[in-house]
Amino acid sequence: MPEATSNGIRIHYEDEGEGPPVVLVSGLSYGTWTWRWVAPLLATSHRVISLDNRGVDGSDKPPGPYTTALMAQDLLGLLDALQVPPCGLLGLSLGGFIVQEAALARPDRVERLVLMATSFGGPKALPPAPAALESMTNREGGARAVAERALKVNASAGFAERHPDRAEAYFAYRERVGMTADSYRSQLMAGVGHDAEARVSGLKMPVLILQGDQDLVVPPGNAELLKARIPHAEVKLFQGAGHLLPMERPEEVADAVRYFLSAASFSR
Repeated sequence: MPEATSNGIRIHYEDEGEGPPVVLVSGLSYGTWTWRWVAPLLATSHRVISLDNRGVDGSDKPPGPYTTALMAQDLLGLLDALQVPPCGLLGLSLGGFIVQEAALARPDRVERLVLMATSFGGPKALPPAPAALESMTNREGGARAVAERALKVNASAGFAERHPDRAEAYFAYRERVGMTADSYRSQLMAGVGHDAEARVSGLKMPVLILQGDQDLVVPPGNAELLKARIPHAEVKLFQGAGHLLPMERPEEVADAVRYFLSAASFSR
């Protein structure tokens, strides 16, 4: 299991493919598993690095509190440890908060930025739907019950029936609880505390915002709010898709990211 020391802790990561590097950062309570359907597609043309954030799966789980700025330093330290040149950076949900902080702290490390199913946080962002908020905060009933509630809000209606294999892979992953109660709460509160609304205008690199129009965790209106505050941003909306776009629409996600990272996409 590859790991590196970053920001004083051990970070587990995956590294596959060759070519221009792109780094994938997962959301609340997810590790590299998030990218299991997307990473192999991107690895046909790129070096693809993904990581377990602090607190989950193979990375260290130090006591909280955590902040998105702290988790961004974990990410930047990993890039330094692996000697990754300026790269594409992609963050999903809480991972979107983390990559915002990383790109603001070290813009020299980030060629292009992909913000997926995320927002700028804070009081002006559109909050999760009540069902999604309940799913994130209610940990009762055992791992399977938690996973079943989560899938209902993380994917669009009928996803499990359309893709039973992916749904079963999701349940198998979620039943192997890869966090402590403290590390889950610490990641959750890092997201709650994130507020970059006044700062995202400092993201001067090209930014692609990917959003599902059925997202209950991060309502789709957040994509336009982000775009309005970022100088060089474009939005791609996935019709009929929920929050976990890498699981629900891996081919479309990979195509959009590959195109954006290529010279054919818009430049600074």
